[in-house]
Order: sequence, then C-alpha cells, then structure tokens
Amino acid sequence: MKKIILTFLTLLAISPEFLKADEGMWLLSKIKEYNIQTMQMLGCNLTAEEIYSETNPSLKDAIVWFDNGCTAELVSSDGLLLTNHHCGYGSITDHSSVDHDYLTDGFWAASRKDELPNVGMSVSVLVKMEDVTQKILSAVKGMDGQAREQGVMKASKELETNASNGGAYTATVKEMFRGAEYYLFVYEVFKDIRLVGAPPSSIGKFGGDTDNWMWPRHTGDFSIFRVYCGKDGKPAEYSADNVPYHPKKFLKISLKGYDKNDFAMIIGYPGRTNRYLSSYSIELTLKETFPALVGMWESKLAIMKKYMDADDKIRIQLADEYASIANVWKLYKGQIGYGMADALIGKKQNEEAAFTKWVNSLSNDSLKKTYSAVLPALKKKYDEFRPNNLPTIYGNQLLSLGFSSYAYRFMDLHTILTTEPLDATKRDDAISKLKNYTTDQFTKYFAPADQETMVSYLDAFAKGVPADKQGTFISDITSNYKAATPHESFVKYAADIFTKSIFISAEKANAFLSKPSAKTLDKDPGFLFAQKAIVFTSQFPSSMQLAGAVKTDNRTYIQGMRMMNEGKAYYPDANSTMRLTYGKVMDYYPRDAVYYNWYTTLTGVMQKEDPGNEEFIVPKKLHDLYTAKDFGDYAYKGDVPVAFLTDNDITGGNSGSGVLNGNGELLGLAFDGNSEAMTGDFEYDPLLKRTIVVDIRYVMFIIDKYAGAKRLIDEMTIVK
Repeated sequence: MKKIILTFLTLLAISPEFLKADEGMWLLSKIKEYNIQTMQMLGCNLTAEEIYSETNPSLKDAIVWFDNGCTAELVSSDGLLLTNHHCGYGSITDHSSVDHDYLTDGFWAASRKDELPNVGMSVSVLVKMEDVTQKILSAVKGMDGQAREQGVMKASKELETNASNGGAYTATVKEMFRGAEYYLFVYEVFKDIRLVGAPPSSIGKFGGDTDNWMWPRHTGDFSIFRVYCGKDGKPAEYSADNVPYHPKKFLKISLKGYDKNDFAMIIGYPGRTNRYLSSYSIELTLKETFPALVGMWESKLAIMKKYMDADDKIRIQLADEYASIANVWKLYKGQIGYGMADALIGKKQNEEAAFTKWVNSLSNDSLKKTYSAVLPALKKKYDEFRPNNLPTIYGNQLLSLGFSSYAYRFMDLHTILTTEPLDATKRDDAISKLKNYTTDQFTKYFAPADQETMVSYLDAFAKGVPADKQGTFISDITSNYKAATPHESFVKYAADIFTKSIFISAEKANAFLSKPSAKTLDKDPGFLFAQKAIVFTSQFPSSMQLAGAVKTDNRTYIQGMRMMNEGKAYYPDANSTMRLTYGKVMDYYPRDAVYYNWYTTLTGVMQKEDPGNEEFIVPKKLHDLYTAKDFGDYAYKGDVPVAFLTDNDITGGNSGSGVLNGNGELLGLAFDGNSEAMTGDFEYDPLLKRTIVVDIRYVMFIIDKYAGAKRLIDEMTIVK
C-alpha cells in the first residue's frame, strides 16, 4: 500500500498539472544543464539544442533585441518582425503628423515599397554566447575595487575585439552575479528596419494608462517591422537597394490556441532585475527613491497631458515621451503602494536572518569571518549614503529637464573655448556633434511644457530636499527673483530662462553654433542653471558611486547565499541579455473572493467601450466585425481571444517577446505584468506573478479582417 501511495505521489509531482513555473530568467546556454528536463515534463517537445545552438538553426535565431529596449521575433523567411505597439510607438510617432496621424488611424504598408525606414533604428541577432568567467577572473586575480574593475574592462575589451571578426559582429562581455561570472555575447546588428504595420492606438493602446499593469486586459499591443540587409545578406545602412533579411530561423504562427496549464515559454531580452539585493537597498529604493520620482513624474505627466489634449500637433509631438514616463510612473507607484514595499522588505529581512543563522553555524573560521561581515558592511554603507539620496534624486531630475540636459551637452564645448591655446579641431568636432544633436533635440521638444515642469520640479526640490542639504540652491533663486512665495519666484526664474536662453529653440542654438563664444554661454541663464545643478549634485555621492562601493559586498553576499543553498541552480539577474523563462498558461486569485480567468475576448472590448473616454474608444470597423461575428479563422468558442495569462517570469525589456507553446510556435506577444506583482524586479511570487500576453489570434484577426493586410498573413507560416 505504501508503495502504491508513493508511486501515486511521484506521478503527481511530475504531472504538468502540479508542476509549477520555474522562477528565473535563464541563460539559454545553461538550459540543457539546468532546465530542459523540467521543461519537457511541463510540456515542452523540443530539445535543448532546438532552443539554443551555435551551429544549427534554433529558436534563439528567431528572437531579436530592439535597440529601444524591447524584444521582437522573426515570423517569416523575409525578415518580418512582430513586437509590441508600445515598442514601435516611437517609430509610429516619428512618421505621424496631423495630416498622416498613424497614432490615431494606424498604418499598413500596401506593399514592400511602402514600408517606412527608421533612421537610427537597429535590431541585434544573437550569434552565440560564451562563458568567459575563467578568462576574466584569471586576468584580475588578486585585484579588488577599482583596480579589479579596470582589469575586467581591459580583459573584456580584448575578448570583444577578438570576437568581432574585424567588425562583422558586435561583441560585449556582461557580468553576472555582480562580477562572480562573465559571459561574452556576439551579435549581428541590422540597421535597416522598416515599419510595416500598426493598428490605431484605439486598438494598440486600448485601455491606456487606466488599464496599464492591470488584468483583465483587452489591448491589441502589437506592431510590425521588417529587417532589410545588403544583397550579400549582411547588415547594411539604409539603402533603397537593400533586400529583406532571410533569417536562419523564424517562428510559425499557432492558431491552435491553449488551455489552462498548457506549457508556455518566453525567450527575450529582460532589462534589469535586482533579485539578490539586501533589505537595506530595497528599503532605500522603495521608501525614498521611488516616492520622490513618482511625485515629480506625476506632475510632469499632468502638464504634458494638458498641452496634448489642446492640440493634435503637440499630442503627436509629446506622445512617445509621455507614454514612456507614464509606464514607469505607474510601475513605481504600484511598487510603493498596496503594502508591497513593506512585505518585500520583510521577506528580505527574513532571508538575511536565515543567512546569519547559517553563517553562525559554519565551522570554517575563514568563511565565517568573510560572510559574517558582509551584511553589517552593507548596512553601514547604506546608512552613510541615505542622507545624500534625496538631494541627488531631485538634483538629477532638474538636470533631466529638456533644456537643462541639452545645455549640459555644451559643457565640453565651453571647456574647449576657454582653454588656451584654442584647439580648433576639437572645437569644430564638438560643434559638428552638437549640430547633429540639435536636430534630434527639437524634433519633439515643446518649450511651454518644459517651462512648467521646471517650476514643478523646483517646488518639489524645495519641499523634498532637507533644508540643511539645499545649500544656496533655492535661496539664490528666491533672492534674485523676489516674490511673495518661493513658487512665484520659481515662475519668474523659469520665465527668464525660457525668454533669454539659447537652449529653448533650434534657431537660437544653431545661431550660437555658427559663432560660438564662451562669453555667451557664461551669460546664458539656461547654461548657468545646468551648471548650478551639476555643482549641486556633485557635492554628494551618486547612486552610481554607492553601487560601486557595495558591489564587492553584494557579490560576497550572493556567493554566500549560493553556498548556503548548495544544489540549487541560480539564475543571474536580468541585464538585457537573451533569457528564457518557462511555465504555464494560468489563472489566479488576486485577493479574497476574487478570481481572474486566464483569457479575455473581443466581447470584453465591447463591454469596456466608452466613446467619451479616449482610452476606451472602439473603432467603428472593429465594432462592425464584432456585430457581424466576422471572425475568420481566429475564433474560439464563438469569440476572438484577445489576451491571456501565463506565470512566466519577465520584466521590462521582455515587451514584445514571443510566448511559445511546447513546439516552439507563437501563441502571442508578452506586453505587461499584473498590478498584484509589480515588485517582480525584486522578487518572483509564484502565486501572483503573471505575464499578460496579446493572443496571436487577435493579432492575426486585426491584420487580416480589420486592416485587410492579407499579404502579411500569406507571408507567415500558419499552424492550425
């Protein structure tokens, strides 16, 4: 009887119904060693080599990194790319105008000659990744601190140069576990990327900021690009003579759908996680840094929205910046709200207590000495930094203002102009670079919004920075621009800068660059403001300096944790390198008496429709297709699936990542996380962490039935 029960429990343990998602964003080269058996028990039908291979076509060849920080996937033999609408948003806005408002109307290239080029855009295709830990560590043996960092840089540069094959590839060495391990990544970088299609924002951004980070979701968050290359198949700058790229591997499109508990994996480029930080770091971040940023950004968003609502030209001009800020603002706001911060800090403190208990149990005196010192050392450094945190945050945000960050770029030119004897070559080179940057600076710059934001940031600085840390920053302004209140002084100060400074318009800036003078810069109020902000922030240690100061301690702490949990496979924090996460299609219970299903449908879009709210407008054609039930091949149980959930472990940078079934076929595009697990950059919660995915059937439905772009459907390989 015991044997029967044991056999039953064993079968239960390996059944996909009971297997849980594996926390982690895993390096593909380690899948065979750490993960493939579990993945196959969950429902993966592929071998490790079919997922990652350096010599044969594999899934890694179909996944690309967008230089805007997103992921995309190749879905045809002619270089067709799918990614999120919000990942293509900058390109869509760049091509939009009041007369051709692709944000509002969408864009669909009628033929390949109509596909729109994007200056400066690139995608990277991974050639290989290589563990070079021993090569790096042997080069820095016995080194520590800055000497070690410089040694790592030198050794990395040599490896990167050798791997670049004379410039044919781009290579970079990335550190893992705070410098305990190192990996070399080699890429082929394609620079001719063209916009092929995008739905209107009423589909691609349906739900807007209200639904962002929320479930249930009904957003058709996708856009389409194509990779072009030279006729030799190699990367090339844009040319009308370029041809579509033929990848080693592209993804098939699955219309078979999914059920709850079906296997799902995601391959992409997650940006940054900090899963192994101490409670001291988490507390400083969530209790002080994020609240300060959330308050300032909330004010900036309100100012931008006011101008965007009043003028379509300004709406298009500011749309990309607004969307980027709004996304991070809501993420940070969620991370510090709902008791998440306190709960996470408590979990970290419990981990540290367990670590301390383990250290005290060690019999090796040398190890005990090393690991017993690490947490007190971290606490001491964070305690010492804390009084300087808010001044640097508020000071850096003043430097981030549009005119201020632009003026900062003129600092080098000022140095050249004031150095005797004058180096004309350096001067001319600096002027040339600034002229190029000036074009970019004013393409989407709107001075009135920047001026109001400056006032709001000075208000926040005056209230948020402790009086004993402000120096004369505020008092100088209030004494030179006298008024009844500090706020009114800030208004006068901003008006003076935005009336007199050369950094407010392209015309003034270019006029200066045609005849540059140090005296002009020395008198310019915008330049003086940037200088003042730099001088202010430079008197405090920066967050970068803190990161450097605690790096060795963090590395030691992680090494100790791995030693304490010997036998457990650890994944490195995300750092914009290709990773794989696997799990299942999954529903969840967010709180008491509330249940969320694992997918949404087009019916839900109609239920959310609100013609009076720009975030919930439904295009007439979509409404007509729904009413007629004209769903084509994309229906499921009499409706069109719009989005679904998995328990995959993702973060920013995974936007646009393909969600694949057990055969490596495309089920959808990951585009968001859920509000109940917004601290996912710091922890993985298996009960609440969910990835929100736009269903590929909805993507195909919009391309085919809504846009009538059947040429794109015909180009893909569809699996029914």
